[in-house]
Amino acid sequence: MKGIGFTQKNFLQKVKKWEKPLYLIMKPPVCGICDKDLEADEGGLVYFKRRPSDLKWDERAKQPGFVGHPPYAEWFCGRHYERAKELSDLTIDIALNKLK
Repeated sequence: MKGIGFTQKNFLQKVKKWEKPLYLIMKPPVCGICDKDLEADEGGLVYFKRRPSDLKWDERAKQPGFVGHPPYAEWFCGRHYERAKELSDLTIDIALNKLK
């Protein structure tokens, strides 16, 4: 954890101060539609059109030590990936509604 301001000793103290739990900050590659765990060679991450709140998130993400998954990005399995890419000109909330 060297380089991001954490040591084993202070990690838990810092985590307790974060606004969101770790599972909301670090998002594993699981399809946003069917909850399938992605294999190494399938699907991928799709970035959607940014909303005003996403632009604010981008600004916060520039801060040293910031960690997080962009709120305008989602993982998709091989079955949903191509269609999700086709909808990437939409915001994530609209695109996800069309995909479900």
